[in-house]
Order: sequence, then structure tokens, then C-alpha cells
Amino acid sequence: MNRKPIVNFIMILCGAALLVLARFVFDADSVKQIAGLCYGFGAMSLALGVGGLIDHTIVSRIETEEAKKRKEIEVGDERNTRIREKAGAGANRILFYLLNAVILICAFLGESLTVILLLAGLEVADLILIIALSNRYSKTM
Repeated sequence: MNRKPIVNFIMILCGAALLVLARFVFDADSVKQIAGLCYGFGAMSLALGVGGLIDHTIVSRIETEEAKKRKEIEVGDERNTRIREKAGAGANRILFYLLNAVILICAFLGESLTVILLLAGLEVADLILIIALSNRYSKTM
């Protein structure tokens, strides 16, 4: 018995329950943050549950064995792997510059030092990851 539809159905029920709680139970001003959390987690759970249920019911009927084999070949294809690697490296490079711009904008707008240091910490973590992963992959390849 496949349990995936059951999990998706439970996610839908939990999401709906959280949305109802946020709307009708946590409506006082003193618990607005809890209501916001319930709205966020409820919407996320509801959307993921509905999406998973649709994926399980519709996509599994459409996919044939031949399509599954073709998909496995394309996922493991060396050309597609290289394309994904280049796309990831390009996205990382662009996000690095965007994060630098956000740090400068926060500094010029007079944001708190904590926010600026957190963003700068992300920059340092990104550089450390690039160095560590480059060393790891250079040894394995």
C-alpha cells in the first residue's frame, strides 16, 4: 500500500486546521505573531499537500515505463549534469554580487550593525564553501 496519498491528505488537513486556527482562534492583538506563523505554515502545508496529491494522482497515470526510462537517462546524462553544474555556478556568482549590493545598501541606509554582520557572515560562509568544495572535488576528480 502506497502511503504517499495519505501523507498528502494529512498535510491538507493540518494546513486547513492551521489556517482556521489563525483566522478564528488567534485573532487577538497579543497573539498576532502566532497567527502569522499559523498562516504561513498552514498555507505551506496546504499547498504542498494539494500539489503532492495532484502529482500522485495525475502525473503517475500519465508517466509510462518508457517515459520513466528516458527520464532516468536524461537525469544521469553527462551533458545535462554539466549544464546543471554551470547553471549552479552562474547563479552562485550572481547571488554573490547581489548579496554584496544588499550589504552596501543596508550600510548606506543605516541598518543595524547586526543585520550587516549577518549578511557579511553569509559572504564569508559562501567563500569558505567555495574553497572547501573546490578542494574536495579536485581530489575526487
